[in-house]
Amino acid sequence: MALLLSRIDLPFEPVAKIETPASPDVQIHDVSFDLVVPAVNDPRMCVKATVHTANIGQFGESKDKLEIDEAIDMIADRFPGKRPVLLAMIDGIGFRSNRAGLNGVLMGVDEFCQFGSIWKVAVVAASELARTITVALPDPEKHSAFLDRHGDHAKVADWADERPAHAIPAGEAFVWLA
Repeated sequence: MALLLSRIDLPFEPVAKIETPASPDVQIHDVSFDLVVPAVNDPRMCVKATVHTANIGQFGESKDKLEIDEAIDMIADRFPGKRPVLLAMIDGIGFRSNRAGLNGVLMGVDEFCQFGSIWKVAVVAASELARTITVALPDPEKHSAFLDRHGDHAKVADWADERPAHAIPAGEAFVWLA
């Protein structure tokens, strides 16, 4: 996510994640986030990443939901007006075997992405920053509801058309700032 956002020149914190993906998360009112756009002192999108490579079991199910609930409560309490979008990166075989854990995360967040749809991070970030982004998708109809929510700042390019040299691969899509 950090590499994607940096390559399309959208601001985020912590920038250390570009070079060191395992670098510490950022804290907003004692709640940890993997990434925040554009900055901790002006959060417009907060990202929680939960990727499980094995069955998450009851502990993982509860922990993921508790972390999402904690983020939702903090955002509601500290940002009563225009609140930041809460996006979850949620992927991995562990969620296939534990639907309750998956549902616990998905029911609370505003948006989610997976490795194949990581382009959504760029679209939401651009939308929250009022920057226009172009996304080339092989099947945009599959994501029409998501694109409608961020349509003010997202243009959909024809997958078959030639893409500009600065287009960035992002899962199943290519993205670039318009």
